[in-house]
Amino acid sequence: MDKQNSRFRWVVFFSVLFTYLLMSSQRTAPGLITEQVMKDFDVTATTIGLLTSMQFFVYTSLQIPMGILADRFGPNFFLIIGAIVTGVGTIIYSLGTHEFVLFFARILTGIGDATIWVNLVLILGQWFKVKEFVRLIGFAGMTGSLGFLLATVPFSAWIDLLGWRAAFFSAGIALCLTGILLYIVLVKKPRQLFHNESVPVKDEIQPQNVRMLLKRIVSNRQAWALFFCHFGVVGVYVGFISSWAVPMG
Repeated sequence: MDKQNSRFRWVVFFSVLFTYLLMSSQRTAPGLITEQVMKDFDVTATTIGLLTSMQFFVYTSLQIPMGILADRFGPNFFLIIGAIVTGVGTIIYSLGTHEFVLFFARILTGIGDATIWVNLVLILGQWFKVKEFVRLIGFAGMTGSLGFLLATVPFSAWIDLLGWRAAFFSAGIALCLTGILLYIVLVKKPRQLFHNESVPVKDEIQPQNVRMLLKRIVSNRQAWALFFCHFGVVGVYVGFISSWAVPMG
């Protein structure tokens, strides 16, 4: 039995997507408590904007390095560590007593968040056949959007019930537990199920020159189309709901 024909691949799929759901929700969840943070820490709207953007600066700057590292060392380790780092950052955010602590927490969250998409794609590529992969990657992208929706009315209700500190603390604990789940699903269990499986030489990924890859991407029109789509549409949308799109009532 190999990975791409085993039923266990669906356990991997849903575990990874559940992680993506939680991690993507924490990209925009701080927007729900903008008013509370401004009041509790006596900060201005400028500080809130910088605090929100900090995670995305870190996330963006780590995408290329993360891709290189994942190709070299494999995606499992980075996704597991990323979930735990995001959880730790969220916990620190919930316990913060100074705005500098909040900045540090969001930097950690950005580092952890930077691991999710690249490694998710690589993991699905390892566990699913090409035809399945093409369909499932769409579901994976949709899961990220569901994470943004989770960080609206549902998480707002959770904040109303527990208070913002307890709500974020519980989210951080959930992410840390998800990291443990990923270790079991991606590392421990596969060692037991597929310990005799070997990777054919023809399927091994040969390392390529990073400079040449970047040159190909920069000269590709489709890459630029995707860039401007995310920069202009997704960037504005996520930036808005991360700071000011707060449920009222």
